[in-house]
Amino acid sequence: MEKKIKIRLDDGQIVEGVMVEEEVKVVKITIKNRYNESIIYESEKETIKEAVEEAVEKGVDLESANLESANLKYSNLESANLESAKTKMCVVNFSELEYKVAKVFIEGLKNKNEKS
Repeated sequence: MEKKIKIRLDDGQIVEGVMVEEEVKVVKITIKNRYNESIIYESEKETIKEAVEEAVEKGVDLESANLESANLKYSNLESANLESAKTKMCVVNFSELEYKVAKVFIEGLKNKNEKS
């Protein structure tokens, strides 16, 4: 953001200028790749749940994300690509309708993680 300023010097001369304020992004949550620790997504959100939802909303590919021990209870993960994501000890709730599909998905993740 730019702001015009005027400064009066000791000799009475007035100097005009422009002050530029830089916006500082405060990263609170970093989602990293489970294999090489590269950064997949950074967020200013307070919780991993909010950061993951934000990433999903923005279309970020979370494949291979390290979400170990993340509390994603009641998260909206529709359209999220979590294939090969590390989800050990990850807390997730599914509706009754989603449970059968989710169970198959989670079993597939367990089998992949056991092979890794």
